[in-house]
Amino acid sequence: MKFIFGLLAVLITMSAQASVRVSDGTVTINVSGGDANQWGGSGSSAGDVDVMLSYADAAKTLVNITGTTTQYGKTQNISQQIALKDLKAIQIWAVGGSGANGYSGSSGSSGWSGSSGSDGWSGSDGCPPSDGRDGSDGSDGTNGGDGGNGGDGGNGGRGGRIVISTSPEQNELMLFVKTSTGGGSGGAGGYGGSGGSGGSGGSGGRGGRGGRNTCVDKEGKPVWGPDGRDGRDGNRGRDGSNGSSGYAGRDGYSGRSGSRTFNLVSASGTQSYTALFDLDVTAVTFLDDNANMVLEPGERLYLTSLQVTNKGPMPSPAGQKIQYTFTPSSTLLTPAELTVALDPIGPGASGVTLIKKGALTLQVPDQDSLIGKKAVASGSLRINGVAINASLDTGMAIGWPVSVSNATAKGSTSFEATKALSFTLKNVGEKAVGPQGLPMNVAISWSSKAIPGSDVYLTLANGQKVSLEKPVYISNLTIPAKGTTALAMNLLIRNRKLLNNGNGNLRVSLRLPERYSGSENVVQTLDLPLYVDSDTKALEWNQLVKLNGTRVQCQFPSLEGPTQEIAFVQVAKAAGSDKVEVRLGVPGSTESANSPVITISSSRILPYYMAFTESWTPATVVDFLNKLVAPNTPRGPWSFKGCEVRAVAPTPVPVP
Repeated sequence: MKFIFGLLAVLITMSAQASVRVSDGTVTINVSGGDANQWGGSGSSAGDVDVMLSYADAAKTLVNITGTTTQYGKTQNISQQIALKDLKAIQIWAVGGSGANGYSGSSGSSGWSGSSGSDGWSGSDGCPPSDGRDGSDGSDGTNGGDGGNGGDGGNGGRGGRIVISTSPEQNELMLFVKTSTGGGSGGAGGYGGSGGSGGSGGSGGRGGRGGRNTCVDKEGKPVWGPDGRDGRDGNRGRDGSNGSSGYAGRDGYSGRSGSRTFNLVSASGTQSYTALFDLDVTAVTFLDDNANMVLEPGERLYLTSLQVTNKGPMPSPAGQKIQYTFTPSSTLLTPAELTVALDPIGPGASGVTLIKKGALTLQVPDQDSLIGKKAVASGSLRINGVAINASLDTGMAIGWPVSVSNATAKGSTSFEATKALSFTLKNVGEKAVGPQGLPMNVAISWSSKAIPGSDVYLTLANGQKVSLEKPVYISNLTIPAKGTTALAMNLLIRNRKLLNNGNGNLRVSLRLPERYSGSENVVQTLDLPLYVDSDTKALEWNQLVKLNGTRVQCQFPSLEGPTQEIAFVQVAKAAGSDKVEVRLGVPGSTESANSPVITISSSRILPYYMAFTESWTPATVVDFLNKLVAPNTPRGPWSFKGCEVRAVAPTPVPVP
């Protein structure tokens, strides 16, 4: 009976049969062993497959798959035909069946509990009374039974043998083949059963109660005496021991892996290989339009050399050209179908093809969103339509070769004060940018709601002073390859509107020519927000105002001739000072014709500073002298007041 049951288990395990099916372009040949389905059973071994691949027609549009499968001593023929354009894969599975897990051991039985001891008898009352009897001990509990041992796991089945053959001229068909010949996994051993719990000991009996003393004297009165002693309680019985747990079963052994062989069969014999040819693009050379190794959006790119290496032990198909065909990617477009051809390549060898610049042209999409991404070409290596995907890294990133940076994100200055600014221009390309290299313009502009551009001036490094009423373009800067250049300038903001403060934005833009259309690309814009305050302490003012012929005169009460014509006014103020030094002069060449220094506060000088430094008038000078200078003159001969522009006397008209 045991033999019949074991034979049935083997038959159930071996129920997996060789099969060949075609679905959605995939041919699947399966000779895998069956998994065991009984506790501890072993998986069955896989069968063997011999397959020949060939083209069914001279045009190489149909593929023949012929051969045999052998499993459980039974051989079956294989004969399939499928169009090359529909073929996606040829899957051959020869995997050993998995062993079943071992059964788990049974748990041990629990021990019996011990019986309880009997209670002791109570003592009798009397004179004297008797003692109570001791209770008897409880009996011991019995031991728990041992747990059963777990069963051993079943062994995995052996992997099968796969042989794929074709001719040396058609071994590109082997690229469709996917195989698996692994051995089946062994089953896990069963867990040992847990031991039974020991029985609990019986409880001891209770001791009997001692008798009561009933002694009396002659008169019948109770006489004191001890009662009888209570009996001792019996002891509790010992608990039984727990049973031992069973041993875990042994894990089954995994099956031995099978084998896979690729044969090239020709009239001269058969060559066997453990792996196929393995073509890989190992070197490419690209040139961009301006040869600076930076790909700009919209720029063209040229492939000038391509190297393909065969990293496998098998030669590529004899007599078959290897073609690399480009397809559009997200970073490189192909204006037309582009193909490069190479000769067959032996194992471990490389093939190189050189391409004339312009014969194979790619182009970066004209999209700023691609900046910062690597430029990668998509494509595939093809042999008679059988493709191997292979992307090409150009080694270049998409971006602009130049950039501008500033040490600060925002700044501040004062009206009428010069502020030094410096920006850094950087070139990451391998060619200089500037007058002798790639043309470049730097545009500088000003925007503000309160401060007009006509009040903003730049003094460039060459000494040129320009207004920012309109954007200023600088085209004479040169940035060396892989280098930087400083863009230095001095900024002056005039306060013609006499503002207390204001805000504005200085914008620096880099512009490169669009080489195919003649327009410009704004490659980067850098904004420098500026806060501008009216700080008269920051002003530097040194000016001599000559008044000869202007008829400006003032009243000097301490002089014999109080009305004096003013020859000049000299103003001096250092940057950072809140004091202004003023001197006056009257006609004459001696030192006594010049006043001592008169010191005034700088808090109210702004409108006069603006008028004096741009276009002063005698009336402006008179107003300055009367309102700011006269109140601050020391007592003495140079104390003055009442300045005015002397009127011209009318010309007498002759009497007829």
